[in-house]
Formats: sequence, structure tokens, C-alpha cells
Amino acid sequence: MHSTILKESYLHGNLDVVFNFNRMKDMNLTPFFKYNEEIDENYLKKDKSSIWRYFNNMKFILSSFETYIYSNEDKITLFINLLDETIKRWEKILKIKKNITLQRNPSKDQDLFILLTCYFVRNLQEKLESHHSSLEDYQKQNLKKYLFEESCSFFIEYVTPYDDIQWSPKWKATFEEEEIVFKNTDIFLDSYVKNNNLIYNETMEENIKIFKERLSFLKENTTEYYLEVKRKIKEVTKKFFDIFPYHIIHRDYLDLIKEEEEIYFPEIITKKDKITENLWLISFLPDILKAYLLGYPVISSYIPSTKKIRSLIEKLDSLGEENYFNQIKERFNNLKIKSLHFYEEAANGRQDGEMINLFYQKIADFNQDDFFCTSSGGGLHFFTCNEYNDLIKKKENPYNRQKIHNLFIPLENLKFKSKIKKKLLQRNLDLTLDGTMLENFLELKEKIKEMKKNITGGYVFNELDLIYSPLVSTIIQNMDINFSQLF
Repeated sequence: MHSTILKESYLHGNLDVVFNFNRMKDMNLTPFFKYNEEIDENYLKKDKSSIWRYFNNMKFILSSFETYIYSNEDKITLFINLLDETIKRWEKILKIKKNITLQRNPSKDQDLFILLTCYFVRNLQEKLESHHSSLEDYQKQNLKKYLFEESCSFFIEYVTPYDDIQWSPKWKATFEEEEIVFKNTDIFLDSYVKNNNLIYNETMEENIKIFKERLSFLKENTTEYYLEVKRKIKEVTKKFFDIFPYHIIHRDYLDLIKEEEEIYFPEIITKKDKITENLWLISFLPDILKAYLLGYPVISSYIPSTKKIRSLIEKLDSLGEENYFNQIKERFNNLKIKSLHFYEEAANGRQDGEMINLFYQKIADFNQDDFFCTSSGGGLHFFTCNEYNDLIKKKENPYNRQKIHNLFIPLENLKFKSKIKKKLLQRNLDLTLDGTMLENFLELKEKIKEMKKNITGGYVFNELDLIYSPLVSTIIQNMDINFSQLF
């Protein structure tokens, strides 16, 4: 392996990303002594995770060299010499004195280094004892001071092939029944590129921001190691995009896109695009919701192509929200309402010459799939989606108290809304979707900024979850309106 990537992995990266146990175990450790010369105060200031990196890489080398405890005395001696020399260098930088104290809640770099080193040296001692050996046999008195009697252990949470443990970027130190949590550590150790089988949990709130910082650091300080990480960036960021809560994607992911060309882009955006507020807001939503929020009747019609959705967003940017939805109303919704009247006049109230619902909202301001008409008791009435629950519950026309028998359209509408809202809630987006087209869009702009607590799990939205056979009656009602030719 080229010396550059070995050096960069040791000083700034994670040896486990580039090497496996077999390759590392055959590695000559001599170059690491030379690499240690670059560990100084500037190194510590530049890399906020450098102490964790020392611990993680030494831990990996020891795991790779473990068989040599039994078979090759020279190899394990060389490793112990490397460890001893590395610890002394860190002690000098951190100004650690001869007599050390183990702090259970390390707030300083010195305390963290002591804590990690105590664990590591104890682990090494246990491995040596299993071979009837000891650190005393290697005459490393400086290492022996880290052998505290107090129990101290670490473990990493991650998704394994044999159970449902959730991987997270945090590390834990456990003292008997006391637990200390170190958040986001694994991001700086590039564990995302090793294990991206992620399930979102609350410890990952700032991970996209931190991942961006990490990429910036690697681009500035490494070359070959960064290329290794870069090969996995699209795969990792696609996972981010698919599982993180929408408010985090909206807040943090766009800055990540600007950082690196290999970042995953949603299909509706190209690298050359000027990404407007509306384009970004809509880009990460499921296609079926994109189209619905742009005024498209997705229940009774179909999900338009990405190209068509993109053209609608451009029209939205050009006209502004009120004018955009007003055009849909004037060119399409009023036409549908007129066709549904046939030869009969609806008995709804009027405001400014336009038909309204019981909440004094104009029927034509709603998405076409969010209103329907029914005839009962000799009268024709229009209802909107925010009236559907009451209609279904009472099964009667509130205008004349006559029974309504055909509630299939409201039921299908509520079925669609219930499914999509459930999926959105899994990604921290709580929409009511029972307003006018403009109200629903403004609700999205407001709710996308909200952060809820206890959002866990990840869900990759599947459009097939929401597609079902449209109602024959709804199709017939919409046959005379070619919405695909919008604008």
C-alpha cells in the first residue's frame, strides 16, 4: 500500500476504512514511528477528533496484530513500543503528569486521553495475560500507570446482521451502572463510509452538518485517503436524503450539496441549477406529494413526470404563490366545477360571485381532488376536504339534513391523506392537508422548519404505498380536463 494513504489514514483518517485485518497484520509498523513526529499541538488544534483517532487506530492495529501475541514476539514487541512512544508524545502535548487521575466525566482533552488510554492499556494487558504474559515483561513502566483497577469499557452501537440494534454515531463509556455518552464521534472516524445501513435516531440531529465539516477537513488535509472516502459519498448521502427528517434535510442538506460534486442530488435538481427556495422545498418530497401541493389532481389523474413537476415549480417561481394557484383555479378548477353542474345549479352560498363551502372558503381554491358534488333531496351541493370527516360521520347533507349515500370520493380522499400523512410523520413533517391549494403550500413552508422530539426510525417513501385504482366516477368527472397540458 502506498505510504501516502497509510500515513493519511493513520494521522487524519481511519485505518479500518482502507485496510482489513489481514492487510494490516502484514504491515510493517516502523513507518508509524515516523508519522508520530507530526503529532504536535497544531495537529491537536486542527483536528478536533485527533484523540479519538489515536484510540481508534491503535485499537484496530491491536485487533489486527492479536494473533502475533501468540506467534511472533518481535511483532507484538514492536507494537507495544509504538504504543508507548505514541502515548509519551501525547502526554507531552497534553502536559499529562506522571501521576494521573481517571475522570468519569472528561471535560478536557487530557481527561479524554487518559480515559481512552486506560481502557486500551487494560485491553492490551488482558490479551497479554491470556498468553501468560504481561506489560511488565516488556519493561514499559509508563504504560503500567494506566492500569486502574476501576472497570471501564466502551462499545459502539450499530446495526448488526443478527439483531435490531440501532447504529448511532455515539460512543459510550460504562462504569458499573454509570454511562457517559460521546455524541457524533463516529462521524469524525468516517464510520458512515463503512456502515451506511442507517436507521435515524435522535443522536443524529447534527450529523449532516458534521459530515460536511468532516469532508471539508479531509479535502484540505488528505489526498489519497479522501479519494477512498469520496467513492462512498453518493451512497452515504443518498441514505441521508432518504431517511433523515425533512426539517433536517431542508435545513442542512443544501449546504452539503455545495460542498462536493459527488453528493447525491434529488432527480428533480441538476448540478447546474440555480436552486430556488421553492425548488429546494419541493425537491425532497415524494413525487405524489410534490404534484398534489402544486395543484395537480393526483388521486383522480396520475403522477406527472419529473420534467412536468419541474416546469410547474418554475411557473410557481415566476408567478408567485397567489398568482400561480389563481391560474390553476381560473383555467382548470372553475372548468371542472362548471362541468359538474351540468344543467343543475348548486345550492351552495356565494361570496364575490363564487361558490363557497360551510367555512366560507371558495370551492375553486381547493385542489380538484379536494372537492366533490352530490345531489340529495333534490339539490346539488359541493363539499371540500375539510368537511369530509363530518359528512362521513353523520352521513347526511348539512344543508338539508337529507341522507347522502355516495361518499366514495370523500373516503378515497381521506384514505390518500391518511396514508401520506402517516409517512410524512415518520420523517417529522406534520401536515393537515385540508386547506386550499395556497393554504396547504404555505403550511408546508411553515411546518418544514419545525423540529419535533422523539423522532426515530427511517422510512424510504414508496409511491406504491399510495397508488390504488382511481374511482370510476372520479375518472369520468375529470375526462374533459387535460391537466397534463397545464401552462
